[in-house]
Amino acid sequence: MSVLNPYGWIPEDMFGFDMLINGIQGEELSQFAMSNEELEGFGVDWDGLQGEVLLRSLQAYYGSEGSGSWLEH
Repeated sequence: MSVLNPYGWIPEDMFGFDMLINGIQGEELSQFAMSNEELEGFGVDWDGLQGEVLLRSLQAYYGSEGSGSWLEH
């Protein structure tokens, strides 16, 4: 890889730099949009995610971890 990559960049760095310079390329993501009925096939109750019982349960379980970004850990 050193012949093709004289700077010693790892593939993740090269990908990130290319995305920064050239932006997202390829197919439009809108063609993969799914309706709520199609999303139900994944077994996630999207409306239920906003339910009070679930939110209280999450707060009780994860409340002591703080509300900051994972970068702060």
